[in-house]
Amino acid sequence: MPMMMGGGGGWAFLLWGVVMLAGLGWVVRRYGLAKLLPDRRHRPAADPLALARERYAQGLITKQEFEDVVHHLLNTERPDD
Repeated sequence: MPMMMGGGGGWAFLLWGVVMLAGLGWVVRRYGLAKLLPDRRHRPAADPLALARERYAQGLITKQEFEDVVHHLLNTERPDD
């Protein structure tokens, strides 16, 4: 009799385990790891001059570095066809 009672329990346990792992994976991805993983969505390219201005205003680059970036960007822009 014990063989009959345990015959289908293995599949049910396996299925339950798969469902639980999938649910746990979804919860971790949704609420836990989302903040740790880099955002893989496509972002439009930022305007390099605006980015340089922001970095200079925040004090992340010096005046000389800002001027070098601006000079480089203005001298390497392609004319519109």
